[in-house]
Amino acid sequence: MDLDRNRRWIALATTALLATLAIGGCKATKAPVLESGPNAEITHDGLVRVRWSRYKYVWLKPNADFGRYSRVMMDPVSVGYKRPPRETQGRRSPNQGGFALSDSQMADLKRYFSEAFEKALGKLDNFAMADSVGPQTLRVEAAIIDLVVNVPTRPSGGERVFTTSAAQMTLVMELRDSITGEILARVADRRDTQSGSGAVSDLTYSTPATNAGGVRLLFKRWAQILATRLDAIHNAPPVGVPAVD
Repeated sequence: MDLDRNRRWIALATTALLATLAIGGCKATKAPVLESGPNAEITHDGLVRVRWSRYKYVWLKPNADFGRYSRVMMDPVSVGYKRPPRETQGRRSPNQGGFALSDSQMADLKRYFSEAFEKALGKLDNFAMADSVGPQTLRVEAAIIDLVVNVPTRPSGGERVFTTSAAQMTLVMELRDSITGEILARVADRRDTQSGSGAVSDLTYSTPATNAGGVRLLFKRWAQILATRLDAIHNAPPVGVPAVD
């Protein structure tokens, strides 16, 4: 009997502990913590760095109230290379820039981005999609910067190209009040389009289809992070600067 009782107590304690951890995890997801103290990173326009984020860098305006918004609009994405790309499609040396996308490939990249974000934002619980500014509309301005395309974008002579990463790029997003233009958040995150760990064993045969698939998967991940965070922060109290540790 004592053994059975102890087992029951252990089971109950374990269940309570797991529940506590789950609740704690939910709170962590919904309540971003801003840096504080003399070493806090504050931008020129008054945004404060978030201590943790699924994007590499996030800055928020202290006490910004995302709960006052019920609609979100997405501006067309802009794209810029890290350095002037090569127009020729031959092999490149480590000191040369990446390859240039054709006009149609650039248009496809922008379309993939819009499709991914419109799909993710269209499933939000707390926001409806909008196509114009309004008093309850949050505006998302996005840019792809420092784009480097590692593989030739036009096939030549039957040469087979293998790569661990077809391209790298940095996402920069700003969330603003659509009427006043007040900036509420800024995001920066650099990633590549590899589907594996980047090890030699993850070499992938580069084709237009695999390259496009890697780009679309990256955009889907970025869009899902934004959608998750928007829904979470909508229901959270405004984030203030914490007390000095």
